[in-house]
Amino acid sequence: MQGYKLAEGQYKKERLTIDKMWDTFNWLFTSYSRNDTSYKFIFLKAIIDCLDRKDMKGRISFDILFEDYTRIAWNLVLKYGLAQKGVASDGRKSTLENTLRAKYDSDSSFDELFEEEKKQICHDVKIQCKKYVVGALYGDAGGYFYSFSKKEEWIELNPVMEMFIKENKNLIENLNYYKWAKFYEQVNGSKKALQLLEEHDFKAARKNETVYRSILAQEFEMPGDFNPRINTLELLMKADGIKIDEVNDVTNDVVEAEFYKDFSHMKKYLDDPYELIKQLKKEKKII
Repeated sequence: MQGYKLAEGQYKKERLTIDKMWDTFNWLFTSYSRNDTSYKFIFLKAIIDCLDRKDMKGRISFDILFEDYTRIAWNLVLKYGLAQKGVASDGRKSTLENTLRAKYDSDSSFDELFEEEKKQICHDVKIQCKKYVVGALYGDAGGYFYSFSKKEEWIELNPVMEMFIKENKNLIENLNYYKWAKFYEQVNGSKKALQLLEEHDFKAARKNETVYRSILAQEFEMPGDFNPRINTLELLMKADGIKIDEVNDVTNDVVEAEFYKDFSHMKKYLDDPYELIKQLKKEKKII
């Protein structure tokens, strides 16, 4: 049965090597992992955010996860107006977009909502989005990541995978951001990117970042975070043997052609992040 159809699942308890765990995340970030919506990127981010919010049984409730999930999605949908559903959707909006826009508009701030309003919108998002994303991410991770029950509404992380994620949090998050931004680029396109540049002041943007990667940076990697923000594109360029100071010397037109357009010369790292990881291990200072 396909992962998204599962009502529950148990994580596999076989011995996991470091390479096997990287291979698991490698699959998530490749084109082989089907992404019709942004849901898996948002859900993975929510899980990482909530690692330390387990109950007495070692589980994270759907209420906790989807509160964070809703908070993550709020500005992406309402402030920036980013489509969350793939190009094959015939113009239909995702359930997430429809749920958030049913009662709220771009002037609404999640943190300014009354507590009862927050609870209601988080509940609505949970009911709609848990149907597919929980089982889909479980399946894409090969059953190694977590156990879950849609009926009882919880996930329980594989403790070995949890430790692995904590030890490699920055890199895993940045790989997730990178593929997440690429998804938005494919779904929303260059016309939307130009509109966003005109409407918003991206003070968090770094050189050589697409507008969609900059949005994720501005929303989730604000200055003052304990961990320094990492420019994923710069990591890829370092892994590809390109010196950053050399890149800074080229013209904007060349940067656009080489990096913003199709990333073709870095395709092997996008298809196989483990190759990137092996390179980065040689340069601990940029992890």
